[in-house]
Amino acid sequence: MPLFAYKAVSANGKTVTGEIPAENGRHARSILRESGVIPIAVNEIAIAKNNNLPSLTALSAMVRQLGTLLNAGFPADRALSSLALAASDPAMKTLYNSLHEGIARGMKLSEAVARCFTSSGKITFWDEFTAMVQAGEAGGELADVLISYSDLLEKRVAFRRRLQGALFYPLVVLSLAFAVVIFLFSYVVPTITLLFENSQMPLPLPTKILFLIADFSKKGLFPIIGFIIAGFFFYKGYLRSNQGRRQIEKIIYALPGIGSLLEKAAFARWARTFGSLLDKGVEIRFAMKIAARTARSIRIEDATQKAEPRVASGITLARALTETKVFPGIALEAVMLGESSGTLPKLLKEIAGAWESEVENGAARFADILEPMVLILMGGIVGSIVLAILLPIFEFNSAIK
Repeated sequence: MPLFAYKAVSANGKTVTGEIPAENGRHARSILRESGVIPIAVNEIAIAKNNNLPSLTALSAMVRQLGTLLNAGFPADRALSSLALAASDPAMKTLYNSLHEGIARGMKLSEAVARCFTSSGKITFWDEFTAMVQAGEAGGELADVLISYSDLLEKRVAFRRRLQGALFYPLVVLSLAFAVVIFLFSYVVPTITLLFENSQMPLPLPTKILFLIADFSKKGLFPIIGFIIAGFFFYKGYLRSNQGRRQIEKIIYALPGIGSLLEKAAFARWARTFGSLLDKGVEIRFAMKIAARTARSIRIEDATQKAEPRVASGITLARALTETKVFPGIALEAVMLGESSGTLPKLLKEIAGAWESEVENGAARFADILEPMVLILMGGIVGSIVLAILLPIFEFNSAIK
């Protein structure tokens, strides 16, 4: 609950000041009047927010450590102060101190989390964390819920690392090949160009094309860089709009090989988060919103916005999701079976695990295919450049003989 600082006049005419928790300013004034004082000024006290947030790995460790201390019998304020003293990362220390400040002001842990980290009504990691803590507080199982939530975060981190690891080597090869091409065009080709221009000998067609490309790259370097920078900012601005996100996502999901994997990964994040939230007692409509945002897919977000009021009106979740025509058939079957058997959270997490395995295996296969393709492509480009440079040299030697 937010905290308000007040200045008021008591019944004997004295000015009094203090702090009270209240839902809002009007509620705070009402509390003061009921206590027999006349409020003069009431202002909400802002808790320092942590804008330099730690990594997801560090946050996962924080949640686990806090859950472990609470499970050992530590009060929340003492647990947070102990973690703050032990923290070496400045961002983590600020985070612990911000949460401890909220607890010290009489807030619940969920209220301290919400006050520190949620803004603009957006569903973020912190909304998910708040929902988990609220569920734990309501059920009297806060420590167990925090440890379970840490497990969820660790699975996300591990899943992300496995995907990055599968694509790491092909990206390194592509970067190195690109660096070689830049080196050839920046240092080798200009030197060769000057040499053959002075010789005034006729050049083979591949060499002429190479020199034209090199000349264009040299003269048009700044316009090209400017165009790339302008395109980057346009892309970022366009991506901020929902329409832009829809178009970009449609293009990405249509990419051969990788598109379907990225789409399946989004559904896996949605199912994993949705199942975990429901398993800990989070209200279904709020869980739907958080899971949709965690999926990082505008299609899933749009579908959730359509399904949520339908669920609120009383129809089943399976039917509401089916009407959106977005979710895969296997997910709809799992939701239908889970609703009828009372095992919805369990089935959602199981299907998430199956999707994650499919994505990991698919990413590994994609990397295996991409690696030789990148080598062949870049080898062909570098070989063509080298051949275009050597051709006139061979012709020059032949002419001398």
